Amino acid sequence: MTHRFWRSMVVICLLQGVATTVNPYVGMLAGMFIGLYLATHLWFEDHPATWWYDLILCATLGSAALGGAGAYVGICQMLRFAGIATGVCQSLGFARAFWLHLSMIGFIGGGFWLSVRLWAWWRLRRR
Repeated sequence: MTHRFWRSMVVICLLQGVATTVNPYVGMLAGMFIGLYLATHLWFEDHPATWWYDLILCATLGSAALGGAGAYVGICQMLRFAGIATGVCQSLGFARAFWLHLSMIGFIGGGFWLSVRLWAWWRLRRR
């Protein structure tokens, strides 16, 4: 994986945190696109046909969710320090933000990964 991929992971985590700070539903929508982006990037750009790459996908999706939740908490703390209180920051904690991000990123990214993986297996079995 290239350095460009890791820079995009940092941008993804910040985008996820900002989107969740605005509204949890916007964070869910961003999580769907982020999961799709990560799965397509890992599948089409540098996908070896080995089982351990599935574990790399799971670790990548989990770290994106963890980073997004961390960015969300950091943004909420900066807003609190600046004297700005938002309803989202008061009602959504780190654990709930993490599970929100993980579920959306995991469902969409993992679902896409699984469907493409089964399609490729089916195509190879037919030959």
